This record gives sequence, structure tokens and C-alpha cells, in this order.
Amino acid sequence: MEENKELNEELNTPTTDEGVENNEENQNCEPEMPAAIAAELVQEEEKPVEEEKPVEDEITGVTADLSKEEEPSKADDVTGTYTGSTQHLDSTYFHAIRYIHDGTISIDDDMEKNRANFNAKLGKSKIIDIVSIVLMVIAFAGVIIVTFVNRENTEMAWLTWLILGIALAVIIFSFVLTTVYNKKNSKFTQEYLNDYEDMLNGYVISDLNINNPTLCIEAKVDDQDIIQAHYFRTINRIESRAVVEGQRNGYHFSLAEVAVVIPTISIAAANKKPEDLLNLDGTKYVPEDIPNTLTGTEEIASKDMTLIDLDIANEALNAKEAKKKEKDIRKANANKQTETATGLFGKIYSYGFAVDSEEAFIIAYMGNQDNTVLPDYLTGFKAIKVPTLRNNIVVYAVNPKTISKFFDEEGCRLVNDFVPNMVVQSAFISINSYGSKVGMTLSDDIMQLPIKQLAHLGSFDLYKDSTDKAFAFIDYVASKAGK
Repeated sequence: MEENKELNEELNTPTTDEGVENNEENQNCEPEMPAAIAAELVQEEEKPVEEEKPVEDEITGVTADLSKEEEPSKADDVTGTYTGSTQHLDSTYFHAIRYIHDGTISIDDDMEKNRANFNAKLGKSKIIDIVSIVLMVIAFAGVIIVTFVNRENTEMAWLTWLILGIALAVIIFSFVLTTVYNKKNSKFTQEYLNDYEDMLNGYVISDLNINNPTLCIEAKVDDQDIIQAHYFRTINRIESRAVVEGQRNGYHFSLAEVAVVIPTISIAAANKKPEDLLNLDGTKYVPEDIPNTLTGTEEIASKDMTLIDLDIANEALNAKEAKKKEKDIRKANANKQTETATGLFGKIYSYGFAVDSEEAFIIAYMGNQDNTVLPDYLTGFKAIKVPTLRNNIVVYAVNPKTISKFFDEEGCRLVNDFVPNMVVQSAFISINSYGSKVGMTLSDDIMQLPIKQLAHLGSFDLYKDSTDKAFAFIDYVASKAGK
């Protein structure tokens, strides 16, 4: 995954209605396949099926005979038209994860040791590059000097040709030497990437009790892991790599590094919270009026005092300081990101545990505004007001009454335990009849292959802690589901 999240390709936004269609084929791994996939999801409303008329099944692409007594679509249905390409990857390229964290050495120290070994290998190649450049410069300088010195001396022409021959040989030798070591560098980098992903994923899932975890760097995520989250109405493209697969509590488990490209949306729209909410008993939520103080003035919560404090502080500043601050604010606003086309840039977890479609729900954790995108594929879902949850947590559900058992005192505590931070910049948990999905938008501390020393110690711990807390809540839902 590139350090820079900017996507250079022009995106074609498809026309949408509702839903995206599944592609049930599993994707394996083959090294020569490209890491990125080009997928375009165009959503359509389901058409009524005529009685006794064979139709093409939208999911499998096979002909099926459907009668009018067919069971209606599920509340969390994700069918539609899917036009993404499917690549078959040989599963034999998945290798068992080697890294085992025993707690004696911190993950930061292990990562730094691995990085130092990689840089030591690259150091030898850098010396060869410098030597090659010096040889080529000397060869060019020798040719120029001999050409000018012997320009009018015909008797020494042989010397000119000799120097030219030697220079040409040196240049060819330098190019060959550089090419050979560049190939070695590519091999070293690929090995380092494999080691990094092995250590990262091995550490993150170390407390999830995953049986036989395997990893393939070149593997691509199954598109359904994104589609079935019921989070993005339209997906322009999915890029992925480093797929982990295994078993957890008898269910299939997978984890992958992904970038989900969506139609461009403003930051304000991506962070706009729903206004019409339902209570867990299904009634309409009515916000309580803010009480007035005895003096007749409106009481303002402490969290809202920031703007007032800033106004008072501005009055206290002298003219020069105020002018400088105003200039800094204008500069910051000019450089501020206003739009995004990245729905998710980080990790996607797919877990086989599922609930009934009437029990389906989505939890969106809002963090950094530039890296937060609330769900827009909410057909069949309603925004729910869950008491005691933090203000930056938004919940959507098919039927609020059926999910109230998941959001009791213990459930809400587990949901609140997951807190976005500088590493996990935003996240979502989606549990429905297709399974459980966890998406995390992560910082470069995780997504960037470390070449320099780690900028922030503890980043891997923050990422692992968020993963553990997300699955702690999923396990709690599993203990309550169907009851």
C-alpha cells in the first residue's frame, strides 16, 4: 500500500439506485496477479419476478426458476448488479504466520530490529550505486579530456579511441552492476514487506484465538467482505493486499489491507450525523430541551465552551497577535481538505458469525473528520439513539427492538471501550445476516512500510487494542443473539 493515499486514477462514478450484488467466488493467491482490482458497483432496485418465468439469478449469474411465492428479500439484503472483476488466486501461496509474540520483547523493538536488518542489506547496495556513479563520471570525464587534448593531434588518435573503448566498457559494467543490485533490492524489499505483514498481523490477532492463521501478501480481499458490510452504497474501486485467513470459534475469519474508493463526497457530508432517530423501543427520539438557569440565560455544556473561550481570548490579544492569528487561520483553512473519495483506508475484518436480518445493525465510530465517512447504504436501516453511548458513536439498525438486548449496560460499556485515536482514525462494526465486519481507517504508522525509525512508539499496541475491543463486543453479541 502506498504511503501516499492520493489516488491518481480518474474515477468513473456509476449511476446508483439500491443495493450491490454479491459475487460468491472465493479469491485465492497468485504472486503474479496485480495487487489492485478495478471494481464498479452499480446498484439497482430488484424487479418483480413473473410467475413461472425463468430469470437470471443476479448473484450467481445462472438461470433459476422462481415462482411468485418466493420469499421476500431480507431487511439487510445487498443484492443488485455487480460488475467487478474476479481474479482467482492459488491458495497454496498462503503461508502460516510465523511471528509469535511472547511478551518478552515489545512489538516496537521487534519491528525496529527487523527494519535495521533491512536497512543493513540496502546499505551494501547503496555503496555499489555510489561506486557505479563515480565510475561513470570518471569515464565521461576521461572521454571529454582526451577528446579536447587530442583534437588536433592525429598521431595520438589511437589513444582517443582507446580511452573511448575503456569508458564505454566502464559505463556498461556500471549499468550491469546497478541492474543486478536493483533486482536484489527489490527482492530485499519484498522479503521485508512479507516480514512486516507477518509480524504485524501475527501480533494483532495474537489474542483472538485464531486457528491456523495464514497470510498471502499478493492476495486480494473478497469483494463480499466490503459489500456485505452494508456500509457503502456505491464503490468505484477496491484495492487490497496482505490477506490473512483462519478459523475462530468455528467460523471463518479473514483480515486484509484495503483501500475502498467511493464517489467524491464533501467532508461535511461524510460527517453529517442523522437527525431523525428512534429509541430502542421503536418510538421516535425527542431531544430534551436544554434547561435554563435561574438568571434566565441558557446553560451551555462545558464541552461547548471552547468557542466562547476563544472569543474572550481574542479580545485580550493585542492587534499584532490577533492579525497574525487571523492569517494563520486563513492559511490553515486554505490547506484544509474539503472532499474525500476514500471510504476506507486501513483494514477490513470478516468473521462468519451472523445474526438474523431483523437483528442487523451498524456501529460507526467517528474520529478524525478528514478520515471519517458515515455509512450511506442504509436501505432498511434506521438511525438509533442508544443512551450512554458517546456522541461520536452512531448506531443504525433494521429493528431497534431486536437489538436492545445487545445494547444493555454491559454492551454499551464494550461499545464505549472502543475509542478512535491517532492510529485508528475511524471505524465501524457491522453485524448482519451475512456475518460480522469490522473496518478501521488507520494512520501511516500502520499502513506505511517503516523505512525510518518508528515515529510513534505504541502505535501497534493501539491498533491491536482496538481490534481486541471490537471482537470483545462481537463475542458479546454472539452470546445474546437469537435469545
